[in-house]
Amino acid sequence: MSLKEFTKEIFTRYGLTEDDINIYLVYLRVPRATISEAYITLSEDHPDLTLEKVEEITKKLDEKGFVKIIPGLVERVIPLEPYFELFTKESEGFRNKRCSISGSIKSF
Repeated sequence: MSLKEFTKEIFTRYGLTEDDINIYLVYLRVPRATISEAYITLSEDHPDLTLEKVEEITKKLDEKGFVKIIPGLVERVIPLEPYFELFTKESEGFRNKRCSISGSIKSF
Protein backbone atom coordinates (compact mmCIF):
# COMPACT_ATOMS: atom_id res chain seq x y z
CA MET A 1 0.00 0.00 0.00
CA SER A 2 1.44 3.38 -1.00
CA LEU A 3 1.65 6.31 1.39
CA LYS A 4 -1.01 8.15 -0.63
CA GLU A 5 -3.43 5.21 -0.34
CA PHE A 6 -2.65 4.84 3.37
CA THR A 7 -3.26 8.56 3.98
CA LYS A 8 -6.61 8.38 2.18
CA GLU A 9 -7.57 5.31 4.21
CA ILE A 10 -6.86 7.12 7.47
CA PHE A 11 -8.82 10.24 6.47
CA THR A 12 -11.79 8.18 5.28
CA ARG A 13 -11.94 6.62 8.76
CA TYR A 14 -12.69 10.13 10.03
CA GLY A 15 -15.58 10.64 7.65
CA LEU A 16 -13.79 12.49 4.86
CA THR A 17 -14.67 11.80 1.24
CA GLU A 18 -12.18 11.91 -1.62
CA ASP A 19 -13.29 15.49 -2.45
CA ASP A 20 -12.85 16.48 1.23
CA ILE A 21 -9.33 15.05 1.22
CA ASN A 22 -8.38 16.76 -2.05
CA ILE A 23 -9.59 20.13 -0.77
CA TYR A 24 -7.81 19.67 2.56
CA LEU A 25 -4.59 18.84 0.70
CA VAL A 26 -4.91 22.09 -1.28
CA TYR A 27 -5.14 24.04 1.97
CA LEU A 28 -2.07 22.20 3.29
CA ARG A 29 -0.12 23.10 0.14
CA VAL A 30 -1.38 26.71 -0.03
CA PRO A 31 -1.75 28.08 3.51
CA ARG A 32 -4.01 31.15 3.81
CA ALA A 33 -5.77 30.31 0.56
CA THR A 34 -9.23 31.56 -0.20
CA ILE A 35 -12.05 29.18 -1.03
CA SER A 36 -11.99 30.39 -4.63
CA GLU A 37 -8.23 29.70 -4.85
CA ALA A 38 -8.86 26.15 -3.67
CA TYR A 39 -11.60 25.82 -6.28
CA ILE A 40 -9.37 27.15 -9.08
CA THR A 41 -6.56 24.80 -8.04
CA LEU A 42 -8.85 21.75 -8.25
CA SER A 43 -11.23 22.73 -11.06
CA GLU A 44 -8.93 21.68 -13.90
CA ASP A 45 -8.52 18.11 -12.63
CA HIS A 46 -12.04 17.88 -11.17
CA PRO A 47 -14.46 19.54 -13.61
CA ASP A 48 -17.50 18.25 -11.69
CA LEU A 49 -16.47 20.25 -8.60
CA THR A 50 -18.31 23.56 -8.12
CA LEU A 51 -17.37 26.62 -6.09
CA GLU A 52 -20.42 26.00 -3.90
CA LYS A 53 -19.28 22.44 -3.22
CA VAL A 54 -15.78 23.64 -2.25
CA GLU A 55 -17.36 26.19 0.10
CA GLU A 56 -19.60 23.51 1.64
CA ILE A 57 -16.69 21.10 2.13
CA THR A 58 -14.49 23.87 3.57
CA LYS A 59 -17.15 24.63 6.19
CA LYS A 60 -17.35 20.90 6.98
CA LEU A 61 -13.55 20.76 7.38
CA ASP A 62 -13.75 23.80 9.66
CA GLU A 63 -16.39 22.12 11.84
CA LYS A 64 -14.28 18.95 12.08
CA GLY A 65 -11.15 20.92 13.06
CA PHE A 66 -9.11 20.28 9.92
CA VAL A 67 -9.07 23.95 8.85
CA LYS A 68 -9.89 27.33 10.35
CA ILE A 69 -11.78 29.93 8.34
CA ILE A 70 -10.36 33.37 9.14
CA PRO A 71 -12.99 36.10 8.66
CA GLY A 72 -12.07 39.38 7.01
CA LEU A 73 -12.63 41.40 3.86
CA VAL A 74 -11.31 38.33 2.11
CA GLU A 75 -11.96 35.10 4.02
CA ARG A 76 -8.84 32.99 4.27
CA VAL A 77 -8.54 29.34 5.23
CA ILE A 78 -5.63 28.03 7.24
CA PRO A 79 -5.00 24.32 7.60
CA LEU A 80 -4.88 22.84 11.04
CA GLU A 81 -2.95 19.66 11.49
CA PRO A 82 -4.94 17.25 13.63
CA TYR A 83 -2.01 14.86 13.69
CA PHE A 84 -2.02 14.36 17.45
CA GLU A 85 -5.65 13.24 17.50
CA LEU A 86 -5.12 11.03 14.44
CA PHE A 87 -1.93 9.58 15.95
CA THR A 88 -3.65 8.86 19.27
CA LYS A 89 -6.58 7.06 17.66
CA GLU A 90 -4.42 5.13 15.20
CA SER A 91 -1.93 4.08 17.88
CA GLU A 92 -4.81 2.90 20.09
CA GLY A 93 -5.98 0.64 17.26
CA PHE A 94 -2.43 -0.63 16.82
CA ARG A 95 -2.09 -1.35 20.57
CA ASN A 96 -5.40 -3.24 20.61
CA LYS A 97 -4.33 -5.33 17.62
CA ARG A 98 -0.97 -6.05 19.24
CA CYS A 99 -2.67 -7.15 22.48
CA SER A 100 -4.99 -9.54 20.62
CA ILE A 101 -2.05 -11.05 18.73
CA SER A 102 -0.05 -11.32 21.94
CA GLY A 103 -2.99 -13.00 23.68
CA SER A 104 -3.42 -15.54 20.88
CA ILE A 105 0.30 -16.38 20.94
CA LYS A 106 0.21 -16.95 24.71
CA SER A 107 -2.68 -19.36 24.31
CA PHE A 108 -0.48 -21.76 22.33
